[in-house]
Amino acid sequence: ITTYYWGKQLLKDSYVLESDKHFYTKGNNIEIENGVLKIITKKETIEGKVWKPAVGEIPIGFFPRKFNYTSGIINTGESFRQKYGVFKAKIKLNSSSSCHAFWMLSDQSLPQIDIINFNFRNKRKLSMNNYWLNGTENNKVKKNSTVIKGINPYKNFFIYSIEWNENELIWKINNVIVKKENTGVPQDPMYVILNSGVPNKISDNQLPGVLEVDWVKCYKLREKNN
Repeated sequence: ITTYYWGKQLLKDSYVLESDKHFYTKGNNIEIENGVLKIITKKETIEGKVWKPAVGEIPIGFFPRKFNYTSGIINTGESFRQKYGVFKAKIKLNSSSSCHAFWMLSDQSLPQIDIINFNFRNKRKLSMNNYWLNGTENNKVKKNSTVIKGINPYKNFFIYSIEWNENELIWKINNVIVKKENTGVPQDPMYVILNSGVPNKISDNQLPGVLEVDWVKCYKLREKNN
């Protein structure tokens, strides 16, 4: 689907978060060319819905807002979810101005796994992140983040992947391990999301920004014979 999962379920429409500077059109910013998926971020004026949670005891909910940028999101929230396994994609980014992400989510906002999150706040920042709620600390949000250096992700295709089992998360680039995590490991089925957007600061002359996806592959763990 080409909206946030809960936008499709609750609104039958697209929405974005209050902090987003772009709006996700329902597929208008997604193209397929020569078998490659392209998610395109561009400067474009549009009106769309924003979700704002309650302030104290005052409910806010969805409200309209004008945006100066549009982009796209695609996810498998309705069609495919899996607990444990290997999740990978062959990706190239063509702009250091847009932000791009390949990530996983369950029905709630947490836990969340960022297989990659590129340039979300800082120029040329490629990070791999894990977010979860710590039940022993009054459900405090915990985060483990690693910034990856030494590659130029917007000039070549790279294969980004995560191996997920009951006890550990292992991030890889081109099958080389770059991060391991054994705290906050999700235990619920998750779905796959690819999206682009506008970070806090952006150079309009570097738009459009494009996330190119050659393929996405997901593998289950082989069942052990009794």
